[in-house]
Parts: sequence; structure tokens; C-alpha cells
Amino acid sequence: MGVIILGRHFVNNKTGKKYYVTGLATNTTNAQDGQEMILYQRVVNGNLDRSITFCRQLAEFKDKFKETI
Repeated sequence: MGVIILGRHFVNNKTGKKYYVTGLATNTTNAQDGQEMILYQRVVNGNLDRSITFCRQLAEFKDKFKETI
């Protein structure tokens, strides 16, 4: 992974919702074999919502999210 984003906060450019990157994964589905994936969870009222984990391809994540402090 060329960019280290694990353990950082991001905001969705379209919705303004906040998220926290919790992990990295490799997609092993045949058609997408080897894709770098980001695992992330929503931040609600300053707390991590662990009820669901989202997954998105690294390149798409970098286009749709911006790091926050």
C-alpha cells in the first residue's frame, strides 16, 4: 500500500459523514484478485459505530474521502 491510512479519520466528500479506517485487506475474488481494500467504520457523536464495517477499493476510497484531523 503506497499510502498509510490505517488508524486515521476521514470524511466522505459527498455526505460529510465521518469514518475511521480500521483495517486493510486484499480482495481475492477472481475478477478483482489482488485489489487493495480499505476497511472502515462510521464515527457517530465522536464514537466508533462498530455495528457495521464498510469495505472499499483503495483507489476509490482516496477519491471519495478526505483525511481529517
